Amino acid sequence: SGPTTMPAMLFDADHARVETLDGVATLWLAFPGSPANALTPPRLAVLDAALAAVAATPSVEVLVVRSGLPAGFCGGHDPAVLAAFDS
Repeated sequence: SGPTTMPAMLFDADHARVETLDGVATLWLAFPGSPANALTPPRLAVLDAALAAVAATPSVEVLVVRSGLPAGFCGGHDPAVLAAFDS
């Protein structure tokens, strides 16, 4: 067997990270709370920064988005945030 190549860290925040290996970037989401990886405006800003890092890396050909949580992939927008909207 040949040498093992380790993923390179492209982006690292408290609850989201992007690793790259052989032209494939993996965006891992691990935002705490319920539902799993619920989205809020600050979390969307983290995702925007992660995606900008991927977009600025010409060697990335594929982006895989995964959950780092056992509870599921992504519950969508945080229900409490949605309830606060008045229109």
